[in-house]
Amino acid sequence: MSAIRILIVDDEAELCDLLIRGLVHLSKEYQISSVNSGEEALAYLEAHEIDILVTDIRMPGIDGIDLLRRVQELQPSVATIIITGHGDLDNAIEALRLGATNFIRKPISHEILHLSILKAYEKKELEQKLNDSETMFRRITSSAHDGIILITTEGEISYWNSSAEKMFGITEKNALGRELSSVLQSGAYEGDFFTDLKVFLRDEEAIFSEDIVEMTGHRSGGEEFPCEITVSKVHFKGQWNGIVVLRDITERKKAEEELQAGFIRLKKSLEGTVSVLATVAEKRDPYTAGHQERVSRLGTAIAREMGLPADQIEGIRVSGVLHDIGKMSVPAEILSKPGRLSKLEYGIIQTHSEVGYEILKGVEFPWPIADIVYQHHERLNGSGYPKGLKGDEILLEARILAVADVVEAMSSHRPYRTALGIDIALKEIRKGRKKLYDPEVVHACLTLFNEKGFTMDLITSNPN
Repeated sequence: MSAIRILIVDDEAELCDLLIRGLVHLSKEYQISSVNSGEEALAYLEAHEIDILVTDIRMPGIDGIDLLRRVQELQPSVATIIITGHGDLDNAIEALRLGATNFIRKPISHEILHLSILKAYEKKELEQKLNDSETMFRRITSSAHDGIILITTEGEISYWNSSAEKMFGITEKNALGRELSSVLQSGAYEGDFFTDLKVFLRDEEAIFSEDIVEMTGHRSGGEEFPCEITVSKVHFKGQWNGIVVLRDITERKKAEEELQAGFIRLKKSLEGTVSVLATVAEKRDPYTAGHQERVSRLGTAIAREMGLPADQIEGIRVSGVLHDIGKMSVPAEILSKPGRLSKLEYGIIQTHSEVGYEILKGVEFPWPIADIVYQHHERLNGSGYPKGLKGDEILLEARILAVADVVEAMSSHRPYRTALGIDIALKEIRKGRKKLYDPEVVHACLTLFNEKGFTMDLITSNPN
C-alpha cells in the first residue's frame, strides 16, 4: 500500500503534535502534516494533494464546516474526518451531510482515529475505483455508435448516451428518471417487450437476454425508423441495472430490401432462361411435350414427401424442367420415329445426358443442375448410363428424377407405343427398387399415388 497522505487541522498545536506521534506509532504507512488554521489548510491544499483531512470544527476564521466545503471544491476526492468537542454534535451531523466520512469526539483515542483513517481511506479508494469505472464506461459508451441506456429494475432511465440522444432526438437531461417505455414511445412497439423486460430485470439469476428484438422506433419529430434491441444486466453503483442497447438498422433494412429485390430479379431471369431452354428442347419432340414439366412436378412432390429442405426441392424442380435438354442434339426423325429404334439410334438418344451436361455446366445455378441432368439415367446397380455409377455415387436429386422420369414416360403416350398407364409404371419402380431405383424414393412415390391421390394430371397438389 502506498503512503496515506494526511493533513491534521487544529488551532491547538500541541494536539496536532500528539495526534501525529500517536498515528506514526500505529502505522508506518502514514505521511502526516499539520496546520493550525483553516486558512493555512487551504494554502497547503493549493500546493499539495492529500488523501485524508482530519479537522477540528471550532477554529477561529475558517471553521471546520467552511473548510469542508472549500476542500470539496479544491480536492473532491479527499475523505474528511471531523474532530468534535462537547456541544458540537449538531455541527458534526451537518459535516456528515456535507460529505464527511466520520466524526470523533474529544478527547481523541489514537486507536479510534487510526481505524477511522483506514476506513476512510478504504472508502476513498473504493469511490475512486467506482469513479474510474464510471468514467471509463462513459468514455466507451459515448463513442459507441449504438444507443446505450441504463435503466433501474423498475424500468426508469439512469443513463442515456450521446448516440441515444442523436437516435431519438431526446437529451439525457430529458430522458433521465423517466420510464423507458414512455421515452421510446412504446405505442409504436409490438408485443410484450416492456413487460418481459421488467421480468428479466427482477430475475436475480438472469444476466443476459438471448432475444434480439426488432421494433419500430419514433424520433422526437415523429419519424419512424427500424431498430434492434438487446438487453443485459450489470451491477453498478451498488445496484442492478439493465443495459439496453439500441441499434438503428435503417441502412441494413435498405440493404436487405435491395438484396431481396435483386434476388427476385435474378430469380425471374433464371426462370425465364430455364423456361426458354425447356421450350426449345420440347419443340424438337412434340410427342414428349410437357414431359419435362410433369417429371419436374412429380420429382418435386417426391422430394417434398421425403421431407427434403426447400432449397434442395427447388433444385430438383429446375433439374426436372431441364433434364432432357440434351435431346436438342438428337435428330428430330429419331425423336419422333414411330417404330422400334435401332441400336445406333438408341445410342444417339443416350448421348442426351452428356449433351445436357455440356449445355448446363457453364450456367451458375445455385444447385448442381448439370450433374443431376448428367446422372438422371444412372441406376443403383451400375446398369445405367452414361458412366455406370452405383448407389451413393449417384446424387439423391438424380435418383429422384430417375424414378419420376420412368413413371412419367411409362404412363404417357410415345410414338412407338401407347401409354402403358400409371399402374404398370408403379409396378415397374416397385419391382426395380433396391436394384435399379432408390428404395426411399420409390416408397415416397408409391405413397403419393396410392395413399395421397396423386395423378399425372395433377401433381401440383400439396403432398402433405
